[in-house]
Formats: sequence, structure tokens, C-alpha cells
Amino acid sequence: WLEKLKALERLKSELLAEEEKKRRSARKARERQYRHMKELDDVCGKVRVEPLGKDRHRNTYYSFPSHPSLFRQEKDNGQWSSYDHRSSVGELHDSLVTR
Repeated sequence: WLEKLKALERLKSELLAEEEKKRRSARKARERQYRHMKELDDVCGKVRVEPLGKDRHRNTYYSFPSHPSLFRQEKDNGQWSSYDHRSSVGELHDSLVTR
């Protein structure tokens, strides 16, 4: 039973280390995103650094005062896309509202 206890302690230690690694990785990703938005601010003028919000797929949405479009950054690959027309923003709204 002593060996099982040691194995459980090793497993617990490995799980805690993995959780800490994930927390550090998420923090670094947030810091990279913040730095990227600050760089955009330097180029484009005043920029809303905080996102408008996220959808159920964890894509992030932004609005920049210097541009009338709504922008989406995909969670999986970081690609950016924009909604330029009123109709496309309306379609986006309808897809996000589930009532």
C-alpha cells in the first residue's frame, strides 16, 4: 500500500505541475494579446484594448474607434476577420442570440 500511496503522490504532483503549466501558458497568451493590442494602439490611435466579449466558441470580438467594422479573432488559430456591412453584423447578432 506504501507504493500505491507514493504513486498517488507522484500523480498528484504531476497533475499540479501540469495545471501550473497551463495557467502560465494562458497568462502568457493573455500577455501576448495585450502586447499585440498595444502595438495596434500605437499604429491606429486610441484602441479599445479590452475585447467586447467572446462567443460560445471563445472567439473574441473587438471594435476599434478608427474603423467602423466589427472584428473577430478566432481562438484556435488567432486569425482575424471583420464584419463590414450592417447585414453581416445583423447575421452575426442573430447567430449569437439563442432565444
